[in-house]
This record gives sequence, C-alpha cells and structure tokens, in this order.
Amino acid sequence: MRKNDVPFKHLNLKSKLTIIISISMIFFIGLSIFLFAVFFGAIGFFRIFDVSYASYTSISLFIFVCFLVGGVFEVIGKILITIASISIEHVTLYFCLKFMIDLIMNLLTFHIADQFVNDVLVPSNALLIAAIFLSIAEAVFDMKYTNQTD
Repeated sequence: MRKNDVPFKHLNLKSKLTIIISISMIFFIGLSIFLFAVFFGAIGFFRIFDVSYASYTSISLFIFVCFLVGGVFEVIGKILITIASISIEHVTLYFCLKFMIDLIMNLLTFHIADQFVNDVLVPSNALLIAAIFLSIAEAVFDMKYTNQTD
C-alpha cells in the first residue's frame, strides 16, 4: 500500500458512494454488453436457420429457459464426466465420451426450452446444429485448457 492510499473503511460517505456506484456501473455495463451479444447472436442464429418467433420477449424467454435448464444439465453432465474420468483410462475414449455427454446435454437443453416456450419454433436441424456447435466449442476450449496445464 502506498502512503496516499486510505483503507475503504476510513473514507468519507461521498467517496464510498462514488466507489460503489463506479464499480456497480462497470459491472452493469459488462453485463449489458454480454446480454446484448447473447440476444443479438441468438436473433442472428434464428434468422440464419429460419426459426420463427412471435416477439423479442419470446426470444428473451427462450434464452432465459436455456440458461436455467442448461445449468441443471451442466451439473448432471459434470457428474457423468467425473464418473467417466474415474473409470476410463484411455484418453481418446474419454474425450469422445465427454463430447457425446456434452452433445446430449445440449440437445436436451435446447429441446426442453423449445417445448417450454411456445412462441419460438426451432426446427430439429437447427437444434442439432446448435448443440453440435456448442459441443465442439466446449471440446476445443477444454483441449486448449488441458494442453496449457500439462
């Protein structure tokens, strides 16, 4: 700590509020940029694959349901992958099984979200392409991470 630095608890109320508001604004700006990218990325994907939707609210609901259901299936997938890592010693077989588990979990997530949100009608081929794309992206990033830790 430098001589000029003052601990947060010793600052006056105006300085504390300025710091808290600044950090909150940085957080909300980052969150809004992320949500903006996800929302308009989904709209772009929907237009490419001829997905019909009633309104932007239904797209937002579809994305929200995907995050909720995906969170549940992510936990289930991690449990299955952990069990597979304990029982399977061959690395290639492990990565293939991990890819298949991720693919099935992504397919289930998109299918349940598609069934839950009636205003969004996603064709089966678009569900499969989205699930494959996310599974490949996850496999690539996992391989990149395991290569860095070795």
